[in-house]
Amino acid sequence: MNVRISIFTAAAFFAAAAMGPGAFAQVGTAPAATPAATTTAPAPTKPTIAELLPTNKAPFAFSDAPLSDVVAALGKNYGLNVVDVPQVKDRVTFRSPKDLSAQQAIDLFSAILQPMGYVAVAEIETPPDNSRPHVRVRISESAISPKVKVFSGSDPQQVPLGDEVRTQVIPLKLLDPQKARDLITPVLDRQTNVTVDPSGNTLTVTDTESHIHMALTLILVLEKQAAETRPSATKP
Repeated sequence: MNVRISIFTAAAFFAAAAMGPGAFAQVGTAPAATPAATTTAPAPTKPTIAELLPTNKAPFAFSDAPLSDVVAALGKNYGLNVVDVPQVKDRVTFRSPKDLSAQQAIDLFSAILQPMGYVAVAEIETPPDNSRPHVRVRISESAISPKVKVFSGSDPQQVPLGDEVRTQVIPLKLLDPQKARDLITPVLDRQTNVTVDPSGNTLTVTDTESHIHMALTLILVLEKQAAETRPSATKP
């Protein structure tokens, strides 16, 4: 009986060998285990400035205020830390026609600083303990000169006819800022740069008082025409 089993086992072995290596898996040989696939966790993405800024809106208005008042408002309204604040004697007069988001306030703050010779730049700061990063605003020197006062308003009667250079932030009611810039360019100095802020619906112009006076007079006429041609609401 033992001899017969041995002969049968030997016969099965040689028959499997003739069929190829794969046949041994069918004759008492367990298949090799397949290594488990390894997965690498994706690296965490860094937040952007837009993601870290607060989403609330707040008023942005100052009347003959020191720069420190504007810095304090950015901290109070949006929780922004402003660093490298220069010691300047310039006063700020500005009134936004509507509440501003944090990014809009930073952009307008930079526009206010430019005539003083500075710019404001938002940057991400990571705390030493590697906790959640936050946005801070750094003030640095700009090549723009000379330093001039910043005013806000669209009334030409508030701007004297003179040669003193000023920066005027012009709020618009009905006019498109891009079109308004193109329309007032002919009455401004050739080197004047007009900054358009579509989100705040404003123009920022640095030029002589006389040129800005003419630009505001033109805008006043254009706003009146836009109001007259604007479709009136249909009564129910």
